[in-house]
Order: sequence, then structure tokens, then C-alpha cells
Amino acid sequence: MVTKNDVHIPTQRLIHPSLAVGGEMFPMPDWASWLIWLGEWMKLQTQNEGRRVAVIRVPCRSTAAAFTVLGVLLAAARIHDDSLDWESLKSLPVGTHVYWRERSPADSGKARAKSGKVIGLSTYGDREFMVVSVDSRSKQGQTTHSFSKVSALSYGITLGSISAKTDAKLSGLNRVLNAMAVDFKPSWLVAPNSECLLLSEKDSFLSDLAGLSIDASDGIPVKFETALAVADSSGHSYGKTKLASPRIAVIPDQWFDVVVLDGAHASQRLTDTAAKSVIAILDRTEYDDEIEQVIGRLSGYRRDEFIQVPDDGVLQPPEQMDAVLFGLPNVQANVSGLASFG
Repeated sequence: MVTKNDVHIPTQRLIHPSLAVGGEMFPMPDWASWLIWLGEWMKLQTQNEGRRVAVIRVPCRSTAAAFTVLGVLLAAARIHDDSLDWESLKSLPVGTHVYWRERSPADSGKARAKSGKVIGLSTYGDREFMVVSVDSRSKQGQTTHSFSKVSALSYGITLGSISAKTDAKLSGLNRVLNAMAVDFKPSWLVAPNSECLLLSEKDSFLSDLAGLSIDASDGIPVKFETALAVADSSGHSYGKTKLASPRIAVIPDQWFDVVVLDGAHASQRLTDTAAKSVIAILDRTEYDDEIEQVIGRLSGYRRDEFIQVPDDGVLQPPEQMDAVLFGLPNVQANVSGLASFG
């Protein structure tokens, strides 16, 4: 088990921009920088075998999950391999709703939102196509669209619609990535899947972020909520972060490598997810016997060889924070949504 006392100080620190509250700028606090680093590290480890769980205790968790998710997005943007987007699209189950935008010369190149359901794959010669039944209000009957790899990636097929509001969020995230000198391909911004699932109470999570912005180095701060590119909770819009209630019946973690559990109610779902990296964040007052029992059940399967320490070491959390991290074997989620160990 990796704890605060087992870590090494890294040789380098990440470059983090200033924050803004009410128009006043101030440096990124150490605790926020550490949570960003944690989110990055947990995302980077999803490239490796096994799983890992981090349980973090903080004096006040009001914005802790937000900084952690930002770290997940920074790492996801940096390691994204757009050649795998086509494989991701081909693996979508039949009936999955997908969205894309087409530009028509007749409309002066204006992008038009389209949607449809995956029918399956077809092959013509040595080329594969994803066949989609196009949603239409027309009475002329069903139409289909066959997407080759090139066309699917150029249209930017996603699992949620990209509205003008979504465009603004992705633009804000893009500015933050540039401000933090993250080397990434712009295609990541419209890769098919979201990157992080956050279980949190929506109203309190968003209200805690109200008024908090990130300096984008161009004189115009980006609202923190915008920087996270949170998808509409209805599930129809695209975003890099999916926000869901801790009371959700089944955690849809089949689409996410990283799940962040914000608070006591969310952290009780630790055994309900098969995500490759799980981060639970708790106030000190929330860390009770019930949470301890959940962690105890998981730690019985502990496999620390699945914790990959970075070349420059594991960044030590600030004194006012406690962190416990352990590795786990791979699991599969059963039909009831409960994670079962294999």
C-alpha cells in the first residue's frame, strides 16, 4: 500500500496557471496542484495492467474533485492516440446513439447537427464501414450513412451532441491546455468518448465552482466549469467530463478509464465500479467506519505491483491531506452493476 510516508519528492513540478476569484488573481495553491498531479498520474496508469484505488482525505472537499478531474483531462489530452478512435467507434454496441456534424455548401458551409443509431459494420473490399441509421423526421423512410475510418474521424463522431454551448466549453478547455503547455492533438477535443466520470451532487458541485476561473494567459480567465467541459446531465450532449449522481443505479463505467467519487455517498460506490483508476475524495468528517469497511473489503484483494511509480517519484501530498493508494486485479462488472473480481 502506498501512503504519504512512502513517497518520493519529484525532481520537477508541473506548470500551473493562476486562479481567479471575483476578478482577483492568486497562485495555484499547493493542495490544488497536488490534486491535479494525482488526477494525471491516475489517468496515466490506466495504460498499464490492473487497477488502482486512491482514497484522499481533505479538510474541505468543496472544489477538490474539480482539480482532480482537471488533472485527468490534462493527462488524457497528452496521451490520446487518435488512431484508436476508429477502434473505439467500431466497438460500439448496436443501437448506440451517435452524433456528428456535416457541412453543406448549400448552407455556406454551416455545420448541421446529425444523429443516428449504430446498425453495425460492413466491409467493402479491404475497407470497413460503420453503418448508422440516421435520425430523421422525414416520412420518406429510414436512411443510412456508412462511415469509413477517414470520414468518421473527419466528421468527429461522438457519443453526445456538440452544440454551440458545447463548442464554447471545448474552446475554453483548449485555452487552458495551451496555457498549461500541454502537448496534445486538437482531435482529442472531439474524440468519441468522454474521459472522466464524476459521481457528485450536481447542484453543490457546480455552486462550489461558481466564481472560480483559471488564468488562460491571454487576459481572459476561463471559468473552471467550462475548463472541465462538463457534459449535460441529460446525457445527450458531449463533454470531456460526465457528471452523474452518486445514487445512479448502475455506474456506466464501461466508457471511462477513470472514475472520481466525490464525498461519502459517492465513495460508498467504490465496490460498484470496474474502472481502471478510481479516486475517492472525502472530508475528514466523512471518513467513518462505513467507508473504512468498504476500503477494507477492497484492500483484501490488494496487488501493489499494479501501482506504477513515475520516473521522478510520487508527489507528496500537503500536510493537511492524507492519501492511501493500492493496486487491484482487473475486474468485470456484472449485470447488476456490482464489480466482481476475476
